[in-house]
Amino acid sequence: MKKVLKGLIFSIPLVLISTVSIAFEEPIVISYAQQLTENFNQDLADAQLQQLSWSFHPQKISAQYAGNDFVLLKVKQSEDKVVTYNVHQNKNKNQTLLLILTLTQKDQLWVLEEAKLTWQCQSLDGQHFDTKPCSLAPSLRD
Repeated sequence: MKKVLKGLIFSIPLVLISTVSIAFEEPIVISYAQQLTENFNQDLADAQLQQLSWSFHPQKISAQYAGNDFVLLKVKQSEDKVVTYNVHQNKNKNQTLLLILTLTQKDQLWVLEEAKLTWQCQSLDGQHFDTKPCSLAPSLRD
């Protein structure tokens, strides 16, 4: 989990993510923390050279990056790009984490192009994800 929590925070315009099931519908990502991918991509390249099976399947690559605490919710696939949406319910901090991974395929090898982490505090409605601390009172978050 340590590698997922490092990063810089970027604010982006409202982005609608198509239907994501389970505890929420159509999340709105207001801001996200850009995650590091360089070390993971090196590990991924090494795994592909060693012909490790997980390194050739986007969903398994996503699970390898996200770790055991996250559950794969949705996969969007185009010709040479796959976006996965992974969620983790952190009941101790009363928040839901959403990890969005973008993988691209070049010369039949996968690369993690982008990893974004955002979260939702339980005190807010079920659609909005951002990077504001959950410990703040809802009125102070705005």
